[in-house]
Amino acid sequence: MSATRPRFSPLQVLATLVALGLLAHLAACTSGSQLRQERREIASEVERLHEAALRCDAEREIALAESHLDFLGYAMQRGLYSAALRHLEISRTNIQAVANIVDGRDECFGIEVVQPAPDPCTPENLEVDCSHPNCAGHPECGPCTAHNPEIDCNHPNCQDREECLPCGSHTDLVDCDHPNCAQDDRCAPCGSHNPDEVDCDHPFCLDDPRCEPCTEHNPEVDCDHPNCADHDECTLVVEEEPMLVVVTQDRIEINEAINFELNRATITGSGSFAVLNDIVRVLERNPSIHLRIEGHTDSTGRRAHNMQLSNDRANSVRTYLIQQGISAARLTSVGFGPDRPVATNDTREGRALNRRVEFHITQR
Repeated sequence: MSATRPRFSPLQVLATLVALGLLAHLAACTSGSQLRQERREIASEVERLHEAALRCDAEREIALAESHLDFLGYAMQRGLYSAALRHLEISRTNIQAVANIVDGRDECFGIEVVQPAPDPCTPENLEVDCSHPNCAGHPECGPCTAHNPEIDCNHPNCQDREECLPCGSHTDLVDCDHPNCAQDDRCAPCGSHNPDEVDCDHPFCLDDPRCEPCTEHNPEVDCDHPNCADHDECTLVVEEEPMLVVVTQDRIEINEAINFELNRATITGSGSFAVLNDIVRVLERNPSIHLRIEGHTDSTGRRAHNMQLSNDRANSVRTYLIQQGISAARLTSVGFGPDRPVATNDTREGRALNRRVEFHITQR
């Protein structure tokens, strides 16, 4: 037995359609009433916030809220409830954005905001803060010469002025007209720091007579002029007797032997003293020279005796040089006896050469 589909009469179908239409109408009435209520609430907010939005940079948000509120009304008049709901949501979002920007800000609603008076520029005599609103007119906050045409290098805004920089800070050349160069040695008068010596490279010594050529102002040679000392007319040639000694790199060589009494340390013979006096002259002319005086003997006799004899003879020579005015600190003496021969001890001539005194330069 097959199932049968229920059948409705035309009257039942019509009754059902009428019922559904009535429900839709009631729903529409309810939605429209709610939309109109919400539209009035948003319109009230728009009216409250309109001027505030214009004062506080919320023009775009208030314009969007107002325009979509108008579109909401048009959609409701045409029964387009879905569109009306969309415009309602956009308008509500934008008016909330306006409220977020302006609420709590008295200046947006035209209420005068009284700012507390700032503190004095230098309360309790503190340092000047030029960013402080009441310090704008303070002398220390103005340009370098704002209050004084003369530059005050102690003024904080004058530190970088050329007049306030250290002498020669930008150039190796010293500008003696610069106020900070007055104490510079290069700007002092010629010879002010050492009157006895003139620095001819000093810029203020260029015209000093002592820095001019020998015959700059006087064609006659003035041998008292410091720059004429080397002039041919001012150089005296003094003929000196030939010396009996020769100064080499490491010693003073003697051209005649220094003689002593037999087996004693007593110097003898005028020739010996002539040699020693020439050595004195060399040492006087060359005060930096230091000498080591060495005594030597031949191999005749006992070695111990010869060692002592050579040492005594070297010391006798040292004593004589000291007596002639040579500083003892410049002289040392030592005896080597027969240990350093310069010739054979097998011949009379060789032994004579080995009995000697040598002068070695230890310092120049």
